Amino acid sequence: MNMKKVLAGALASVMAVSTMAVCASAADIAVDQSKLVWGDLEGNGNVRLEFNNVYGPTANNEKDKKFCEPSIDPASVTGGNLITVTLTIAGLPDNTEAKGKIGYGFSTTGKAAVVDIKGNGTYTFEYQGDNDINGAEWFSVDFTDLAKTLGISQEDVAKDLEGKEAFDAVVAAAKEKITISDVKISVTSGELSAPSTQEPAGDTTTAPVGDTNKPAGDKNQPNTGVEGVAVVAGLAVLAAGAIVIAKKRK
Repeated sequence: MNMKKVLAGALASVMAVSTMAVCASAADIAVDQSKLVWGDLEGNGNVRLEFNNVYGPTANNEKDKKFCEPSIDPASVTGGNLITVTLTIAGLPDNTEAKGKIGYGFSTTGKAAVVDIKGNGTYTFEYQGDNDINGAEWFSVDFTDLAKTLGISQEDVAKDLEGKEAFDAVVAAAKEKITISDVKISVTSGELSAPSTQEPAGDTTTAPVGDTNKPAGDKNQPNTGVEGVAVVAGLAVLAAGAIVIAKKRK
C-alpha cells in the first residue's frame, strides 16, 4: 500500500473530525453577563432570571415599555430542539429549597425539566422543544416561590413605585440577596436528561464525586464537543505513528 496515501488519509480524517468538534460548540449562545436581571419580575413571588421578553422589561413598544436591554440576541437561540442553561447561584440561606425551570416561548411548544434547588451551587436546566428552536419571544429561568422565601416579593419591594422605578427596585432587592453568575446557554439536538438535584455547597476542601447535576454516561446529554476533541487527539497520535513507521521503512 502506498504510505503517502495512508498518511494523507489519516491527516484528512484528523481535519474532518477537528471540524466536527468545532461545529459542536457552534450552538453556544452569547450571554452578556453584565445585562442579566432577576427578581420578582412577574409579581407572583417567584424569582425570574430573564434573558429577553418582548412583553416584559426588554420590550420596545408603546404598550410594554423597555426597562433594560436583553442579555442575549433572541435570534441566536437556534441550532436544535434542546435548550440548556447552566448557572451558579450564591447567597441562598441555609436549607433553601425551591424548584427551577426554563420558561420559553415562540417557535415551538415543548416541555421543561423541573430542577430541585437545594442551596448554593451550579445547576443545569433544560427545555425540549417539540420541534427545532428558532428564536425566542421570551426566555427565562424561573424559581418557584423563591422571592417569597427571600422576602423580596414585588408587592413589598415596590408597592408605592411604578414603571422603571419599580422594576429597578425589584431587581436591586433581588441582587442584594442572591447572585446569579456564570450563565451559559446552548441549543443542541436531543432529549431531556433525567431530573436531578444539586446538593448544597459544603466543605470546599473536598471535591465532589462527579457532577451531581448531570448523571455520567447519559446518552441524552448535550454534545459538549469533548468527545470529538478526544477523537481528534487519538487520530493525531495514529497519524504521528504512521509517519514514524514510514521513516523507518525508508
